[in-house]
Amino acid sequence: MKRLQLPKNKFARLAIIIIFVPIWLYFSEIVLFDIYEFIIYLPNGSTPFFDNPSLMTLRNLGLIAILIVPPILLTKFIWFPKRPKITRSKD
Repeated sequence: MKRLQLPKNKFARLAIIIIFVPIWLYFSEIVLFDIYEFIIYLPNGSTPFFDNPSLMTLRNLGLIAILIVPPILLTKFIWFPKRPKITRSKD
């Protein structure tokens, strides 16, 4: 299977990241946060999160990870692609 062909132009790669980040922020706010909240909160609507500050911190760390990790991974994938190592054979 052929790998994803990324543009070699730096401005094109920068444009991809600039376009992706606002789209990701919008998508995560509209869709992913609701799914995350549904998973975290108990089905009956009550939750232990507001009573315990450490659990509230863990909840907030999860929300921050949803926002931050995918743009960082995309940036790493676009700017630092995995290139095959060229080695000399020692015959």
